[in-house]
Parts: sequence; C-alpha cells; structure tokens
Amino acid sequence: MASFSLSSFKIRLIYSILNDVFNKDKTLDQTYAYHFHKIKLESKEQALIIQLVNDILRRLNYYCYIAGYKKIKDVKRHINALICALHIEHQWPVPKNLPDTEKFSVNSAKARHSEAQEIPELKYGIPTWLDNLCKKELGEVWNTEKLCLSTEPKRYIRINTLRTTVTEAKAQLKKKILNLLKSKIYLLLYVLKVMLPYLELKLLKTVF
Repeated sequence: MASFSLSSFKIRLIYSILNDVFNKDKTLDQTYAYHFHKIKLESKEQALIIQLVNDILRRLNYYCYIAGYKKIKDVKRHINALICALHIEHQWPVPKNLPDTEKFSVNSAKARHSEAQEIPELKYGIPTWLDNLCKKELGEVWNTEKLCLSTEPKRYIRINTLRTTVTEAKAQLKKKILNLLKSKIYLLLYVLKVMLPYLELKLLKTVF
C-alpha cells in the first residue's frame, strides 16, 4: 500500500471509476476493463487502484460516515469527499482544492474516523439491519464471519455469464479442487510406500 498521498492522476482515475459505477449504472468489471484498456498502467499501479476502489465499495457506509454523509445516495454525488475519506483512512495527506469538497473538514473527518473504529457495523462495512439479523441467526459466530466479509479476498474470479452460471462455475471449481487434493494424497501415499522400506532399513542400521 502506498505510504503517501495519491497523485492527481490516480485520484481522477478513482473518481472516474466510482462515477461510472454510481451514476452511469455500469458494472465494476466493465468499468475496470474500459479504463485499464484506455490507460496503460503497470500491474502494481493497477492493483493499487483496484484495491482502493474495492475497499470503498465493500465498506461504503464506513467511508460515507467518515466523509460526513448519512445516506449512500448523497455521497454518490460527492465522490471526491469519499476520496478524501480514503486518505484519512490510510493516514495520507488529504488533497486540497478537489472539486465539491469545500465543506469537507479534515479535523471533523478524523474525529468521525476515530468514532467509526468503535462502531463494528461501520468499521466492517455491514449495514445495521444485516448486522442485527446475523447476530440473531448466527450468534457469536457472526463476529468471525463479519471480520472475514470485511477482509479483502486473496483472489477475485470473474465469471463469463454468457458461457456459464455462477453455480456451475462453483461446482467445477469444487470438483477441480477435490481432484487436486486427491492427487496430492495419492502422491503422498506413493512416496510413503516407496520410501518406507528405505526409512525402516536406515532406522535399523542406526539402532544396531
């Protein structure tokens, strides 16, 4: 993760991606494909943009709170305030003079950021209604599940729904993973079968 304020270029790119998703009804994968095809970035830069945008979308009510908006529909019209909140979250210098951020107060945003750390449903990006429902249905298990849901996944898998469905893709992946595990188990058993007589012989020589 960057340890400095984002460049004006990256800020404009994040703004464009969020604006396409919020206000032009484009899917996130379509938006990424469009912008990354138009603008050639190094893989590390591309990964950083994806990581930051995904975090904003995954914990949108959290960033809304830091930006000073109670309703998500309001912050969709004030995307630069979200970007300022992103800088607060990562303790980067907040960019100045971004359009439509005249009312954004860094000190107030930092205070809201501290408050949000004590409000789990905000910190983990879980709506209050969902948090209450899952507490009721899952009990203490929900605390672990909530943390997992708010953590960035190690892998993203894009599924072409013109060729398959999410359910079919999951079934195929599960089958491949099981086959891979079986292969590894068979390999381990084979190695043990081949090596065991040798190990036993070596052990006997050591003992006697």
